[in-house]
Parts: sequence; C-alpha cells; structure tokens
Amino acid sequence: MVSQCMAFLAAGHEASALALGWTLYELSLDFQRQARLREEIHSNLPAPGSGVQIEASQIDRLEYLGAVVQESLRKWGPVPRQTRISPRAMTVSNHVVLKNTPLVVSFYAMNRMQENWGSDAAEFRPERWLGSGEAKALGGAKDRFCFSTFSHGARSCIGQRFAHYEVLVFLAGLVGAFEWSFVDKEGLPRGMVDADHDSTVMLKVADGLQLAVKAVDGW
Repeated sequence: MVSQCMAFLAAGHEASALALGWTLYELSLDFQRQARLREEIHSNLPAPGSGVQIEASQIDRLEYLGAVVQESLRKWGPVPRQTRISPRAMTVSNHVVLKNTPLVVSFYAMNRMQENWGSDAAEFRPERWLGSGEAKALGGAKDRFCFSTFSHGARSCIGQRFAHYEVLVFLAGLVGAFEWSFVDKEGLPRGMVDADHDSTVMLKVADGLQLAVKAVDGW
C-alpha cells in the first residue's frame, strides 16, 4: 500500500507536469488548433476569476480538449518505456526468452508505429480522436493495445484517470487564459526540441522548454 501511494504521488505530479508541457509545445507550433481549443474552452467554461465552480461533467463534454490531450499522451507519453522481468521461460514473437530476462517495452515506439496508427503516426493530429464509438475510443488504431502510454492489464498505471483529469483541467485554464508560442532554440531546426530519453525514466525536453506567453483579453 505504501509503495503504491508513493508511486501515485510521484507519478501524479511529475508525469502530469511533463504531459502538460509536451501538450503546450505542440499547441505552440499550431496556432490554428490552439485557437480552436481556446474557442471551445471559452464557449463552455466560465473564466477562472468568475467564482463559478466547474463540474467534471463540463470537462468531459469538451471533445476537442479531450482529443488534444489524448493525442499528446500518445505522441509524448511521459513514461517512454517500461522494464519487466520474465517470470519463466517463454517464446515471444518467435524469440526464446529465458527466465529472469529483463524485457524493455518501448511505449514511445508503439505509440508512433505506422503499423498501429497509419501513415500519419508521427504527426500531432488530435482529430484522430474525434467522432463516435470505436473511432473515438481507439483514435484510428487497430486495437486498444496500440495506445500504451499507461500500460495495460493488472500493472497498468493506477493513477491514469487522476493524471488525465489533471492535465485536462490545467490545460483548459492555461489555453483559455493565454496564447502560447514556441521560442526556437539555437542550433536546432525551427520548431524542434531535443527529447531526453535517458537521464531519467521520464520523457523530458533536454535543457528545458521555452514558450512565449501572452494574456488573452476578456477571460
């Protein structure tokens, strides 16, 4: 119980903060999608200073907000990989795996495979999560296991719904109140950042993310 609580608290703040940062990065490069999201927020939520309480059901009704966050979690999942130890000898995809062999599962790669997501797998396209039924639930992927950001099964992330709502709520406030634009880094192509896969278990922007912020009038 203690270890689960520590995992919930640790992952529940750093992973959520990273997910929020990667989402703002993508939106800072795409003013059209950023404006579309802001319009949805302004049309459906009260301004933060209004004193009106927001219900979870109101957040759930913001379809484009949900699509933006889901697409960001697909492309830039805060935990890019996971290691497991094989409990017994087994065969995986015609490869013999001995007992106690470390197995590294790359969520980062699975979430970007064209085999799973189509030819635009490397693109940030929230619209893949819009629609209804299976199309909305899977984002156009061939099955639900293609979206592996939170893992699956008995050892999936215990705080995924909490983290998901954290990002939804904070993103609504930040995009509703501010315009975000990317600040290019010296030595890198325009609009690009270096993703740090190695220094920690989390996926971060090497040397930090720099964004310019402008307050939105009237909200």
